Amino acid sequence: MKNKGFTLVELLVVVAVIGILAAIAIPAYLGVQTRTRREAAVSDMQNLASAMELYYQEHNRYAPSDGTMTDVTQIKNLYRAFRPGSSNFSYSVTVSNNGQDYLITVSGDFGSYSQVSIDQDGTVQWQ
Repeated sequence: MKNKGFTLVELLVVVAVIGILAAIAIPAYLGVQTRTRREAAVSDMQNLASAMELYYQEHNRYAPSDGTMTDVTQIKNLYRAFRPGSSNFSYSVTVSNNGQDYLITVSGDFGSYSQVSIDQDGTVQWQ
């Protein structure tokens, strides 16, 4: 009689190989997701900084008054060129020094960081 099928050892080897491949692939995939979120946050932040520079060219200040804006709708209404690429982030714009300085902060899940910020000089900080 001919036996057809796989032995227990063959099945265990296949399961072990699949486990090893999964142990390699899952962390790599999660790393790609984290890098993508970081790049999207920086892109949004630079987009907003460009929109603020356009506003500055027209009004000689970065906002009508000093203070902090966290409402995305308010930010988009003031800086019409700003179109965020992701709704997964929280945005904060702080204008100070009589409208001459700003700090943009984007918060979200960036792996080991939770927020990134840029100021009017282009200095980027991860925190």
